[in-house]
Amino acid sequence: MVSIKNFIIKLLGIIGPALLIAIIILIILHLGGYTGKKALEIAISSITIPLILVIGKYNLIDMPNTINTLHSVYIKMKGELSMKKILSLFLVLGLCFGLTGCGGNDNSKKETPKKEEKVEKPLDLSGTWASNEEGTYQEAVISDGTIEINWVSEDDTRSLYWAGTYDAPTKATNEYSWTSKNDTERTSGAMLASSDDTKEFTYKDGVISYEASAMGSTKTVKLEKK
Repeated sequence: MVSIKNFIIKLLGIIGPALLIAIIILIILHLGGYTGKKALEIAISSITIPLILVIGKYNLIDMPNTINTLHSVYIKMKGELSMKKILSLFLVLGLCFGLTGCGGNDNSKKETPKKEEKVEKPLDLSGTWASNEEGTYQEAVISDGTIEINWVSEDDTRSLYWAGTYDAPTKATNEYSWTSKNDTERTSGAMLASSDDTKEFTYKDGVISYEASAMGSTKTVKLEKK
C-alpha cells in the first residue's frame, strides 16, 4: 500500500492529460454515433478507467477487484453498443491505457550520462635524444630526474659532456624549459665535459636545444628524440 499523499501526486499527474483525452473521446464517440448527453456520460465513464487502473496499480484496492469492475462495465454496455460503437469504445480504451502507462511511471526520466573529460598527461621528455650531425654528435638520455649528454664519435666512442638535474613538466604543454644543475662529481673528471654550474634547456616543437661550447666556440645544439 502506498500513502494517500503519494497516490494524490500520481493522480494529479494524469488529470491534465485526462482532460485532453476526454475531448478526444467526445470526438471519437461523435464519429461512432453518440451525441449529446449520452456521449458525455460515456466520456466521463471512460476517463474513470485509467483512474481505476492507477488505484489498482498502487494497491489502494485489489487488482482482481479492479479487473472485475472493468468487466462489469463492459457487460453492462455490451448490449447497448453496435459494432461501429464497440470499435469506437475500444479506441477510447486504448487511449486510456496509454494515459495510465504514461502517468504511473516514476522511472521515465533517465539520467543523461556524463561525458568523460579527457585528462591530458604532462609532457614526457624521458628517453634518448640525439643531434642530427655528421661525424661526432651529441646524445642525451633523460630519466629519473637526470639528464646525461655524451659526445658520440663515428666509432661509437662516448665521452661525457653533461650530467645534471632534470625537472619534469607537471602539465601538458608544447613548450618547456628548465635549468639543469651540474653534477660536478661526475663531470669534474671528464676531459670533454662542460664546467658550467648550470645549463638552460628548452623544448619546443619536438626539439630540445641548448648551448654547447667546445674548443673556444659556442653553438646551439638541437636534439630530436630517437
